[in-house]
Amino acid sequence: KSLEGLGQVYFQTRDFKKREKLYKEALSLYLDFNTTHKNSCQMEIAECSAIIANSLIFQKKYLEARKYLDLSFNNLVDLYNKGKLNKQNIQCGLRNLFADYLEREQNEDSLSCKTFQGSNYALNHSYAYEKYKLLLPYFKTIYSLNPEYFSSDYVMLLLMLSHETIYSKQFKDAEIYA
Repeated sequence: KSLEGLGQVYFQTRDFKKREKLYKEALSLYLDFNTTHKNSCQMEIAECSAIIANSLIFQKKYLEARKYLDLSFNNLVDLYNKGKLNKQNIQCGLRNLFADYLEREQNEDSLSCKTFQGSNYALNHSYAYEKYKLLLPYFKTIYSLNPEYFSSDYVMLLLMLSHETIYSKQFKDAEIYA
């Protein structure tokens, strides 16, 4: 917790590399503790991993961020499956987990990329499509957990995939997602 607290200081000063380093140290401790104490730190691992992913996203290290998004996501789903998170908590957790990933305004080419949370659509629709497509396995998983409850999130993602594929002229994919 001390490492995380110091990491928050570096977040305020916008030093994402130092923040990332401290959170990785904290995550390592949580993972060790979790191994010896039978999954007692899964929520901490999920939260810490999400923060590391966030720091990596700010540094435009998207591929490395995916590893930590996966770790966070898998721990959240496991907690849900064990009955330690209710539907609202996992939905909120997942939205927070992917919010920064979705809301990044620029890609490596500095082209604007708005998401379904905004009213403007992407100038680079292929880039937006690729970002949404990365999220598809995650949303399929939560949908399979409870189709009735998570259908709106899953349907929204499919609609946005359809929309972006139309703009990027991938019409066969657009039809599948629609």
